[in-house]
Amino acid sequence: MKPYRLENASLETLEIATEIANSWEKNIDPKFDGTSPEELEMFVSRRADLVGHSLLMYPEGENAPQGFIGLLADPARGKYWTEIAVMPGSGYMESAVGEIIKQARSVNPQWNLQPNVNDLDVEQVKAWESRGFEKIQTSYAMKKLELSAVYPELPHGASMRTLSSEEDWKSMHSLQQDAFEHHFGFVPRTLQDFKDFRLDSETFDPHGIHILSLDGEDVGYVEVNNEIASLNQGYVQGIGVKHSHQKTGLGKILLQWGFSYCALRGFDEVELYVDIENKSGALRFYESAGMIAERTYNIYEKADWATK
Repeated sequence: MKPYRLENASLETLEIATEIANSWEKNIDPKFDGTSPEELEMFVSRRADLVGHSLLMYPEGENAPQGFIGLLADPARGKYWTEIAVMPGSGYMESAVGEIIKQARSVNPQWNLQPNVNDLDVEQVKAWESRGFEKIQTSYAMKKLELSAVYPELPHGASMRTLSSEEDWKSMHSLQQDAFEHHFGFVPRTLQDFKDFRLDSETFDPHGIHILSLDGEDVGYVEVNNEIASLNQGYVQGIGVKHSHQKTGLGKILLQWGFSYCALRGFDEVELYVDIENKSGALRFYESAGMIAERTYNIYEKADWATK
């Protein structure tokens, strides 16, 4: 492995960071569709209260980076998100993991460092586990491959509208708090941070949030964004149904609505992520809608990561 130097990653280097990520991901999984620049954008800038502290690894004496060390600080959760990729054959993965720990320690050693790693990324998994990090949660990237452009029929007394006003933002924010308060890793955000997280991003689709009302009461929503639109795929950021109306079939209607919206936009497929241990039965729910698991990701954690 060649000696290297580190430089800050930025929006100006986003394209090369994306190239490194794609090279690494396709190296470990030839079936991988690809990473879009939009997916990495917040790692090199900021999005609402989330701030990127990412680095590029350059071999000494060279101008082409060979590694991307993506670190995203999430103050509301008191944790870091990670995205690490190196060019195949560079031998930099072990060092990249060491550098991201140093970077996180320099920003705030009190927060949790919870790397999220593709299960096929054996080299990165080994680097984390050798430092005492242990798996704490598993999620699937799921795909819907066949889409219908016909919206589902709504039950009597129900209506669907596209988010368009401040009152709609307040309603969606309230619905999310209610629907996800017991989910793994969920931390409520203020209404302003909730809005900024979406409006600050190039991935925001102003027509992609749909709110379901039943007998005059808002009871759920589905949110689609442009995170992987460059791959001609829709991305479901979230589906939420009020606890009082769960297990009534409304979630399926919202999911199918999201699928149809994506089909009408011309997307070939739809992707979303699900915690496989979600006690609400989310995995079974998505499987029953015809979605299939394409990739597995594990979150790792070590309580004393900043001191040992």
